[in-house]
Amino acid sequence: GNGGKTLALASRMWEVRQRAGENSQAGTIIAHDIVGNRLKQIEGSLARTGLRGGELHDDIPSNHIPKIRTTSDATSIGREVADAVLVDAPCSSLGVLRRRPGHRWALTEDMVTREFPSLQLDILTRASQLVKPGGKLVYATCSVSQFENEGVVDTFESSEDFGGEWLAWEFEDIGSHFRSIL
Repeated sequence: GNGGKTLALASRMWEVRQRAGENSQAGTIIAHDIVGNRLKQIEGSLARTGLRGGELHDDIPSNHIPKIRTTSDATSIGREVADAVLVDAPCSSLGVLRRRPGHRWALTEDMVTREFPSLQLDILTRASQLVKPGGKLVYATCSVSQFENEGVVDTFESSEDFGGEWLAWEFEDIGSHFRSIL
């Protein structure tokens, strides 16, 4: 929350651009959320870091810093426009119950096994349309539920939208259950 992933991506893009040299583009990040208050939190975080309204530092020109745009309207983004898309899907938050212990009482089995996975699949499918050919698509939740993770990815991979054009990003075998689609 509060734009942490957006800021991390901007930092990473800046590092990559610095290594690439003067002629490379700074790039653009589009932070999308349908909840206006969350977008306001992201915009507040961007303002506090100096990534909104001007240059970050006097010695770093603004064209060297990734542009960050916020929107609640995904239809304004277009199709096949992104080199990479991170889907940070809304979820049951089962992986962070320690931080939100009261959340467990609001969840139902139907939410974890049907409602969230259905919403997540819809978001993942729509987000996949934003990725340029050869681009990267990363799906993430803070849930440990197989319904919300492997179940959603498996359903997406077997759908017509997947089209066999995506390649799995194999993580180093560290005994992890993590998977990613690229």
